[in-house]
Amino acid sequence: MYIVEAPPHVWLQYEAQRNILKYFACYQQLEPTPADFEHWLESLPHSMRAISICSGYQHALQNLSFKRYILETRGYSLYDYLQVTISAEAFTWWLESCEHGTSLNPNQALEEHLAQVQRRVAEHFAGRWSANVPEHFANRGHQRTSK
Repeated sequence: MYIVEAPPHVWLQYEAQRNILKYFACYQQLEPTPADFEHWLESLPHSMRAISICSGYQHALQNLSFKRYILETRGYSLYDYLQVTISAEAFTWWLESCEHGTSLNPNQALEEHLAQVQRRVAEHFAGRWSANVPEHFANRGHQRTSK
């Protein structure tokens, strides 16, 4: 049997993430309301707000960003929770990873993902749309039938 020693930051990450899961488990005791949902929507960047409105309240109940919002507004700070539940080294790692964007920040992650998708779509379709759509399709082997 081979044992591979992981770099120290892997154990710090594991410790922090394990306790973050415990933090989010506290959400089960809370009862968010549609008013909470409306207040949360107001706190979101425009693109995330639009997606969240389309997804609806029931979907938001499973969203990490919404869960954290509910926990924080009810006085359960993730910062304070981790400060007392993990080692000083793991807490320092978590703070540094948040500063460098490597931590799980749902709002930031979704914004970055949306921006990346928008860039890919723009690159994919750049110069592909012509003013004459039927010719465009004909150039791809599609035949337009006239009526």
